[in-house]
Amino acid sequence: MAKQDILIVEDSPYVAGAIEDAVGTMGYSVRVAGSAAEAFAAIEECVPDLVLLDWMLPDLEGIEVLQRIREGAHPNLPVIMLTARGELQAKLTGLEAGADDYLPKPFNLGELKARITAVLRRRNPS
Repeated sequence: MAKQDILIVEDSPYVAGAIEDAVGTMGYSVRVAGSAAEAFAAIEECVPDLVLLDWMLPDLEGIEVLQRIREGAHPNLPVIMLTARGELQAKLTGLEAGADDYLPKPFNLGELKARITAVLRRRNPS
């Protein structure tokens, strides 16, 4: 069985690298996009099983990326928002825009793993 593919959309190379290392040790195949444009290109190249999406990106807000995913060719693509925007209104906005989950930074890697597993299990029950 092929490894499940996770796309990390994060503009900070340090944060992206830390998430990439952590998610990679969980047994997933991992790709990183540093901008919305890179994320859209990566999704079109090979649709991932899940996207970990930051809110604050250099070319487009993550919430807009999420909305475009929901309105585009892959509306059921699982997306977990991983962002420094931890206030209640931001969480509500992300979830109402279609995020499957929302995890504010800083986060615990064990919690991230559990949330990834839960979202993928809901999308692929078996």
